[in-house]
Amino acid sequence: MLNFYDTKRVFERLTLIKFQPLLKEIGKAIRDSIQAKTSRGVDTSGKRFSPYTPIYRRMKAFKGLYPPVNLKLTGQMLGDLSQTENDRECRVGFKTTKSAEKATYNQEGSTPRHFFDISPEANKEIDKLVNEFINDIFKGI
Repeated sequence: MLNFYDTKRVFERLTLIKFQPLLKEIGKAIRDSIQAKTSRGVDTSGKRFSPYTPIYRRMKAFKGLYPPVNLKLTGQMLGDLSQTENDRECRVGFKTTKSAEKATYNQEGSTPRHFFDISPEANKEIDKLVNEFINDIFKGI
């Protein structure tokens, strides 16, 4: 049976836990999922992206880039996808304003292609990471 002193020690130890390593892994899981799915030409729900307009498709073909629709012309937008974290949060976003604007257009433009969301697979990975982290915490208490 835990007494007040033991409970107090447990909570004191919990306040010392650093969450940054977990948040770094969560950010990486989200970033990698977005990049992998988008490169395969599928949105976060696993559906193929809507086709490019005929004019844009011809322009890409002229440059030697062929379907599937994968939101890559130069590769800069997805290459600029990054994550930052501290002990309280992780953020996944773009390093440059230009890439963020391209992403917004792709995500919300006239032909929305929802690539910048957390996929069910990434959600499962995040659940796994959090559960492992919590289990490791309670092993040490």
